[in-house]
Amino acid sequence: MAIFSYVARDQAGRTRTGRIKGKSADEVASKLKAMGLSVVRVETVGGRGIRLPFFGGVSTKDLAIFSRQFAVMIEAGIPIVQALDILSEQTQKRRFRDVIRRVKEDVEGGKTLAESMKSHPKIFPHMLVQMVAVGETGGALGNTLKEVAAYYEKMDSLKRKIKAAAAYPMVIFVVLIAVTTFLLVFIIPRFAQLYADVGAKLPTPTMIVIGISNILKRFFI
Repeated sequence: MAIFSYVARDQAGRTRTGRIKGKSADEVASKLKAMGLSVVRVETVGGRGIRLPFFGGVSTKDLAIFSRQFAVMIEAGIPIVQALDILSEQTQKRRFRDVIRRVKEDVEGGKTLAESMKSHPKIFPHMLVQMVAVGETGGALGNTLKEVAAYYEKMDSLKRKIKAAAAYPMVIFVVLIAVTTFLLVFIIPRFAQLYADVGAKLPTPTMIVIGISNILKRFFI
């Protein structure tokens, strides 16, 4: 069980902050709702929380955090327009913030959330828009957004693992180059001198290696 910090509003509209134990952000949001509070933000103490990230493009991780935070507020009983307004205030990525505000304006103008998001395909993928449409139609938007968040969280985790796996061969390659350079610059010259002292005749491939070694020595020694 983790400790979460929260920001919420009471029935009088006053901001309340504090800490509470829970198994997940969703559980904490439910506890706060039972206390008569409207959730604004919930984040793990000492963790990265569920604030929307900083500058740059909208990534899979951004969508995961956006969906998770949106779900928490919807299930806490916060109206869609108000939730979008809060999300736009918390988002520090300018492009994402502007799009969320336009979505909010469209919803205020009478469009559904899915229709509003569909107008921004470069930000909201088709799958996300379709899931939101299903959630709105079935009256289970909060639960649907949680499923979307879980999907993007898994996608983000998979991408991280792929990047880590792709980086491993590069590390091996760099180490191999370093070891080869060390051998050519420091070890091969010693053997070359040893053979020269005894007057041994070396085969052509060995002479080529020694030649490369001599060239590298000029740069490193």
